[in-house]
Amino acid sequence: ITLTAAGAAASAASNDFETTPNTFTLGITASDAAGNTSTSTNITINVTDVDDTAPVVNANQTFSYAE
Repeated sequence: ITLTAAGAAASAASNDFETTPNTFTLGITASDAAGNTSTSTNITINVTDVDDTAPVVNANQTFSYAE
C-alpha cells in the first residue's frame, strides 16, 4: 500500500469488504523531499462496505417524480 500526495491509500490489490481481512495495520515513516525522516508509527486502515451491486433497469419500467 502506498499513499498518494493527498494522503489517500492506494494499493495494487483490490480491498473488497466481502473478502477478509477488513482491517490492516501498517507501520509508516514519513520523509520529505530531502530524505529527512520522522518517527515511525502504526496506522490502521479499515475497509468499509459500500453497495457495489450494479443497478438493474428492465425494459418498460415506469417511474414518477415530483417537480
